[in-house]
Amino acid sequence: VVVTITIVAADHHYTYRMTTTIRLYLVRHGETEYNRLGLVLGQSDSPLTDVGRRQAQWLGRHSSFWQPFTVDTNSTTRQQQPLFWRWYASDLVRAQETAQLLGKELGMMDSAMIPKDSIHNHHSDIDPKNPNSSSHRRPTIIPSPPPLRSDPRLRELAKGARQGLPRHWTMEQCVRERQKTVSDDPYVLPPPYETNEDGWRRIQEFLHEIVSNVMSEEEEETKDATTTTPREKEPNHHASPRSTKSILVVSHSGLLRVWLEQWLGTERLHGHPEAQVETTTQLLFIPNTSVTVLQFAVPTTPKSLQELLQPHQSAETVQIVHLTWAQHLHQGRGSDHQDSLWTTGGE
Repeated sequence: VVVTITIVAADHHYTYRMTTTIRLYLVRHGETEYNRLGLVLGQSDSPLTDVGRRQAQWLGRHSSFWQPFTVDTNSTTRQQQPLFWRWYASDLVRAQETAQLLGKELGMMDSAMIPKDSIHNHHSDIDPKNPNSSSHRRPTIIPSPPPLRSDPRLRELAKGARQGLPRHWTMEQCVRERQKTVSDDPYVLPPPYETNEDGWRRIQEFLHEIVSNVMSEEEEETKDATTTTPREKEPNHHASPRSTKSILVVSHSGLLRVWLEQWLGTERLHGHPEAQVETTTQLLFIPNTSVTVLQFAVPTTPKSLQELLQPHQSAETVQIVHLTWAQHLHQGRGSDHQDSLWTTGGE
């Protein structure tokens, strides 16, 4: 739904399209050393492997999946927008590194935001003999991209006794191994443990904050639109702030799985045509650097915001655009120079 405000003054129409949609890009970090070894990471950390770094870079270079800029072609200046309104990553190193590599490829880093035909040299395109010719391009306004925001609420679930141990071990095996360590040194405490409910509370708090921020900006834009006088606008100019605010989140498989299963429901997820389910655990498989894209309307009241944060949202409320999309991982398959970057991932 797009809210349109039309102001009629002095025989001119001024139309403002207000942002009403949020598109979430949920990305898992690249492969780590622990992933490669089949160990459970939890809230401990492990650096990306060379494969993990290439996974993040290849995701950013998969141009068919991303639209680098939104350009308003009607205005007297070309307004280029960064791909994401906000972007966030877990504060763990593997997520931070993945986000930075991906952001660099997508033009979200400051050094990557100024193209050769930036506003500083646009006058070179003007033909002095015919300033109205097609070569007279409008100046390009390039706002700085938003900073990468580190958020501990996006951390992986704390895995307790399983942290740092082989993924295929049962909980009983992990507990016995931990007991050996504790008995050897009484001052060594076992790693913390979180339930899925603990993770879901973190997600709800994060979602509440980012959606509230969008709602606040919507309110300000609406006020600006309704108070603008005719002299401040050109006749028949349609000011169109982006109708979709895109938000990138780089996190971890365990937390992302809780996010999706709680918010959308396991049955709905497993029934999606893009779903991959692990045969042994029957859990949704989330490959390294896979992307899930969700889209939903911006709530208009505190009550509708609270309703949005409840579990098991329907397809009418939250749309699944892509589920664990990872075609970029097969980019090198069949090549003589590069192998596929598909990995089992682990936890």
